[in-house]
Amino acid sequence: MRHPYRHVLMAFLLLGLSESSFAQRTYVEVEAGEMLDSVGYAAFKDRIVGALQTSVHPYFHIAQETFQEVRRNRDSIIVRVKLRFENNRPPGDSLSTKPSRLQVGDTFPAMKVRGLSGQPVDLGGMGGKPTLINFWFIACPPCLEEMPALGDIRRKLGDSVHFVAVTFEKPEAVYTFLQRQAFPFLHVPDAWGLIERVGVRTYPVNVFLDRHRVVRRIENGIPAEWREQGRLTSGSGEEFARFLRGLMGDRKYSGF
Repeated sequence: MRHPYRHVLMAFLLLGLSESSFAQRTYVEVEAGEMLDSVGYAAFKDRIVGALQTSVHPYFHIAQETFQEVRRNRDSIIVRVKLRFENNRPPGDSLSTKPSRLQVGDTFPAMKVRGLSGQPVDLGGMGGKPTLINFWFIACPPCLEEMPALGDIRRKLGDSVHFVAVTFEKPEAVYTFLQRQAFPFLHVPDAWGLIERVGVRTYPVNVFLDRHRVVRRIENGIPAEWREQGRLTSGSGEEFARFLRGLMGDRKYSGF
């Protein structure tokens, strides 16, 4: 006969909140590739949720934690976690998916920020060619899903376009993340000032600027595409690339 509290005990073991009789500790591998004990994992969740509630909406919370055992060592168990977020805002409390302080036709703020290695980045000096600015964060599944397509766009268009990735994550977290996930953009971490100035309230957000730094298009993730057998799959990014090619010509813009 099963003990009625056995499933509760197993949950505590999975989260690393207790140790087994063999002194094995459980470590959680988060999306950034970091290995966290129970204390570090709790702090990680608090940081992500706090950032979402501050920059997006106060009703954001973690709706689901999915754990998968990666490997088992003599003295430790490594599990990988994926988080799903929800925003249970009250009825009637509308939340636009577009930045609240940036519209098509505006000139993008000429702010001076810091790149991943601390180098100065002058957003006001990014004229002369189109720019794609992607707002993202590490534990955002839609952000991660579109990264391969964004990388393909970067490789296709090369230096003809400025590619900038902006996040509120700390530089060390972004650096660790990039060790396992290719994302060949110019990275601007810890960018709370820019995020608040633009009014980003949901992720991801992709902002297209022309060569004069005027906003020509604002989208969330790369649009999904219908494939064979009627399946809806992640977009290839070709629509984004086509629009950027139109901006490169600077005569007429691709209409979407």
